[in-house]
Amino acid sequence: MLLAMAVLRNILIFGQLLSLVRTQNVKFFPCDSDENATTVDCCGRSLKKVPTIKSNTVVSINLSQNKIHHVEKDAFAGVLNLQTLKIIYNCQPSRLRALDNDSCNMEIHPQVFKSLHNLTFLYLSGNSLKSIPWLPETLKVLDLQNNCIFQITQPLKTPNLEGLFLTKNCFYANPCYQSFYISEMVFRELHKLKNLTLGYNNLTSIPKGLPPSLESLDLRENTITKILNGTFANLTMLKYLSLEWNCQRCDHAARPCFPCPGLKPLDLYSNSFYAESSSIIYLSLRGNSLTDFPEGIFRPLKNLKSLDLSDNLLACTMQNGTFFADLKGLTWISLIYNYEPLRTFDRLTLSPTISNISGLEHLLLTGNFFRELSPSSLDVLSQLKKLKTLELRMNFITNCNLTALTQLPSLIDINLSQNMLSFLPCSSSTPSEIVAQEGCHKNNLYTHNFHDQPMIVRNREVPSNNEIWEPNQSNELGMNKDKVSQFPSLSDFRTRFCHNKLTFDLSQNDIISVNKHVFLGMENAVCLDLSFNYMNQALKGGQFNSTKNGADGGDTVNGVIRQAFYMVQQRLLDEKVDAAVLVLLDEMFPKLKYLQLRKRLCRKSVLTWPKNPKAQPLFWNEMRMALSSDNLKLYDNNMSESFV
Repeated sequence: MLLAMAVLRNILIFGQLLSLVRTQNVKFFPCDSDENATTVDCCGRSLKKVPTIKSNTVVSINLSQNKIHHVEKDAFAGVLNLQTLKIIYNCQPSRLRALDNDSCNMEIHPQVFKSLHNLTFLYLSGNSLKSIPWLPETLKVLDLQNNCIFQITQPLKTPNLEGLFLTKNCFYANPCYQSFYISEMVFRELHKLKNLTLGYNNLTSIPKGLPPSLESLDLRENTITKILNGTFANLTMLKYLSLEWNCQRCDHAARPCFPCPGLKPLDLYSNSFYAESSSIIYLSLRGNSLTDFPEGIFRPLKNLKSLDLSDNLLACTMQNGTFFADLKGLTWISLIYNYEPLRTFDRLTLSPTISNISGLEHLLLTGNFFRELSPSSLDVLSQLKKLKTLELRMNFITNCNLTALTQLPSLIDINLSQNMLSFLPCSSSTPSEIVAQEGCHKNNLYTHNFHDQPMIVRNREVPSNNEIWEPNQSNELGMNKDKVSQFPSLSDFRTRFCHNKLTFDLSQNDIISVNKHVFLGMENAVCLDLSFNYMNQALKGGQFNSTKNGADGGDTVNGVIRQAFYMVQQRLLDEKVDAAVLVLLDEMFPKLKYLQLRKRLCRKSVLTWPKNPKAQPLFWNEMRMALSSDNLKLYDNNMSESFV
C-alpha cells in the first residue's frame, strides 16, 4: 500500500512538471519563450552578450537584469519584426549598482536599431548610457531612466513618440555635478508626446518649448526655484503636473535634502499655472517649503480634482488663508506634515473658506500637531457633506469627541492612529507638558516639550498608501512587473472587507483598557482597529454593550461590529512580543484559504464568535489562551509578521 502511494505521488509530480514544460518553449535556450514563439524572456540569466535569436515571429524580447555591457550592430538582425525591447538594469550608474559590479559602462552601437522598422517600445533604463543611439521613427515609448545622460541637444527624430522617461539621470545617488539640459529643438518634432518625466535631474528651470500635446509632466526633485507667470500657458492638454520637492523642507527628511538658497520657498506667482483653458486635474506642490500662496493662483484650475500640499509650512495659512475658496471642484487634498517646527496648537483650526470645497471627499491632515479635535473644529468640517475620509494621524491628539463626527453624514474612514488618545477621565496633558498658541495671529508661540516624541522621518520617494494620490504611470511605461503573491496582511484584509464601510483606526495610541464609553460615536462601526495599544485586560464582552444595531437592523454581536472583523493586537507586559487574534463575526470568513492556513499555523489565532450566547464564556477563555506568549511559538515568525 505504501509503495503504491509513493508511485502515485511520483506520477502526480511528473505530471505537474510535464505540464510546466509544455508551457515553456526552449527554442531560444537559455531564454524562455511562449508556445507561439512571439515573446522571448532572457531576464536574469547572467548573460554577458545578446544571444543570437533568428525568428520572424518574435515581437518582444526581455534582456533585463543581466550583465550585458556591449550591444553589437547586428545584435537584433534576426528579429526584424521586433516591437518591444527591454534591456534594463544591466549596468546601474555608480552608487546604484551592486557591490560585485563596481566597473561597468554599457555601449550600444549607434546603428543597432536601424533595421527594426516595427520597434514601438524601447526600455533602456539602468545601463549607465552616456548617449542616445539612433532611434526608429516608429517608436512610441522611450525609457532612458537611471542612466548618465546629462544633455540632449539634437532632435530624436521620433515623431510618433508618446512617452519619454528621463528620470534620475542626475541626482544625489547618480551625481553629474551639472544641470541637466534638454534643448528646445528636441520638443519641436514631438507633436504626439503625452508623458514626459524629468524628475531627479538637477534641472534649475522648467525646459522651454514643451509640446502642447503633453498630458503628464513630472518635474519632481530638481532644483527649480521659481515658476514664472504663464509657464504652462500653452499646455492646455496637461492633466497631471508634479513640482514636488524642488525647494525641500529638510527638518524631517529621511534622505539627502537640498533646500533652496536661503531656505526660501518655491517662488510662485498669481499666474504660474495660468492657461486659458486648463485641463489639470492633479497638481503636486509637496515639499516646497511653501508658507503662503499668491492671490488667485489656483483660480485658473477649474478642473482640478486632487491637490497635494503636504510637507510644506502652511500651518498658519490653513487657519487664516483664503486659498481654499478657489478650489471648489476639489475632491482630494493632502495637507499632511505642515506643522510649525517645535510648535503645537491647542486645537485643529481650519479656515472657514474650506467650506467652499463642497465636493471634497478626502481630507488628509496627518502631522499638523494639535491636541484636540474640538466641536468648533468640526463645525467647519460639518459643511463638507460629501467628506468620506478624514485622516488625522500623528497629531498628538489627547481629546476627541467621536460623537461629534456624526455631523459628517458621508464620513466612513476615520484615521486617528499614532496619537495620544487614552479615553481616560482627565486625560488631557497638563499645561506644563504642552502649551500651545490659540491661533497664528498671536505672537506668543510656545514650544512643545518634544523630548519624548518619536522622531518624524519622511521618505520622499515612498509615501504611505493614504497620503499621496498620484497618476499611475506604470501602464504608460508598459512595464508589467511580475506579480508576486504575498501572504495577506491586515491591510489587505481591511482593503477587502472594510472598503466603503464605516471604519475607525485607533491603533498606536495610549489606550490601556476599553469599556462601553470608549465606543461612543462608533455605534455603527463595521471595522475597528485597536492594534498596538497597551491593553492587558481580560475581555468579557461587556465592553461593547453601548453599541447599537446596524443601520439595516441585521444581527449583531452585542450590537458592536457586524459582518466584518475585530482585530485585537495587544502589547504584552514584557513589550517584546506582539500577539494578534482575529475574531470572525461572519460565517463566510473561515472559508478563506489564508485564514485556514493561519489556523493550521496557530490554531488559536483565528477565532469565530459563537452564535449561541451560552458558548460566549468559552470564547473569552480561548481568547486569553490565544493571547498567551507560549502560543506564539507554534507558528512561523515570517508569516505571522506579514499577516499582522
